[in-house]
Amino acid sequence: MTTLEQYIKRQFGGNISKFAKTHGKHRQQVGKWLKDNNKVIINGKMYTEDKLPIVSLSVVITKEVQS
Repeated sequence: MTTLEQYIKRQFGGNISKFAKTHGKHRQQVGKWLKDNNKVIINGKMYTEDKLPIVSLSVVITKEVQS
């Protein structure tokens, strides 16, 4: 699981405008998502933390328990 900020840094060199253009979004919208700080990327798809797929939640919980 990767935060949106981490994803933009890794895939777009931190260039928010490039990320926005690539995904057909306004830069201001992406800025709002980053400010909200509740978006994550799993297998190339963006989710809000409160709407994560159940399978991903079990993976996260398992990894935390094993640590």
